[in-house]
Amino acid sequence: MNIVNSITDSHIVNGSIGIVIGFTSLTVWSVFNNLPEYAQIQAERLLALACELSVQPKDSKNSQLIDQFFAVNKNNPHIHSFKKMIQFAQSSKDDLLPVVKFTVNTPERYKFVQIEPHTFAHESNDKLVRKQLPIILSWALSIHKSQGQTLSRVKVDLTRVFERGQIYVALSRCVDSNNLEIVNFDERKVKVHEDVVKFYHQLTTL
Repeated sequence: MNIVNSITDSHIVNGSIGIVIGFTSLTVWSVFNNLPEYAQIQAERLLALACELSVQPKDSKNSQLIDQFFAVNKNNPHIHSFKKMIQFAQSSKDDLLPVVKFTVNTPERYKFVQIEPHTFAHESNDKLVRKQLPIILSWALSIHKSQGQTLSRVKVDLTRVFERGQIYVALSRCVDSNNLEIVNFDERKVKVHEDVVKFYHQLTTL
């Protein structure tokens, strides 16, 4: 799961979910990223192989699969770029960074992104910062940690709900009710802050 909003791509937000397909260098990624979208789709398998070669440059099994790919795509207009990806994968000394296949709301339904380190500032002291890859495992997430996120599909377990407004925060993270599953719902646990009740009561009496 991505945990920051992308400043270059509006489709990648805090809460975007994807699969890490491998690790590769910035040089390999730059070649792939400069391909048009249709060519990226054609080269998806090649990108995964390039990631594997970046980690294990002498893997003979991957080399055979790459040869097969080039044989099938020998007349592809982007074959030169495809070959550059493999050359860089085998020779680049750059640090390896994860490549994620994110699910996005576009006609293609997914998007490849290489994740670079992000600097997080402390909320009350801007001199304190931490630098990390802005992705986390997404098999489970607390309601508290989900605040501010936009999630495409959610399963919410309300067993341990205890605070006012907590159920609202949990359910409102999901952007599509068709992709929302609720388990262990108990209406007695739905609590609203007194100030909120008072505010809406004032609106109705104006």
